[in-house]
Amino acid sequence: MSHLALLGIGPLGFGLTVLSTLVGPSAPPLADLLWAGASAALNVGTAAAAWFSYRVFHGASRRVRAATLLLVLLLVALWLYEGAVAGFDAIAPATGATRIADFVRSFAMLWGAWESLRYFSLLRRRAALGLADPVVMQRFLLWGIALGAGGISNTIDASVKLFVLQALDQPWLSVANSASGLVAATSLMVAFRRPTRQPVPA
Repeated sequence: MSHLALLGIGPLGFGLTVLSTLVGPSAPPLADLLWAGASAALNVGTAAAAWFSYRVFHGASRRVRAATLLLVLLLVALWLYEGAVAGFDAIAPATGATRIADFVRSFAMLWGAWESLRYFSLLRRRAALGLADPVVMQRFLLWGIALGAGGISNTIDASVKLFVLQALDQPWLSVANSASGLVAATSLMVAFRRPTRQPVPA
């Protein structure tokens, strides 16, 4: 689930969104197809991120499971609505369904970040007593940083799009998105790097 979340929200979702914007003026049908794919990838990635957070941090909670399922169904409904009403027109402004999906995406990432950082805090206390693996503890920290960077950036991006039609044309917004992507990618690279095994004293 974590890999699906990262691919959907990151290279597939964001990458196809930028590509659809670039080809829009010269090839509208292709741009529409790319935007439909981008929207689907973003929603699938968001659903995977939310489900991952539920499974890892609240696997025994029926309430959280039900809430996560409702979030997934909401994303499906929003995608279908966008397609039915706007036909995923890459040039025309997106409907309110896409704007709502933007903030749902922010919620999913920020929720995952909060849960991961909260668990890091718990493990840090246990690690001080020798009861937790420091490598696992650091991975929770880095995962939280990665999701937090993405969630904050996505919230800014979604807020700007409420007032600016061609938000991706704003240089500062592109820089902010790229910077958060770099922070997230670096954190994940370090988090999932194979730890160096220390030799066991004889």
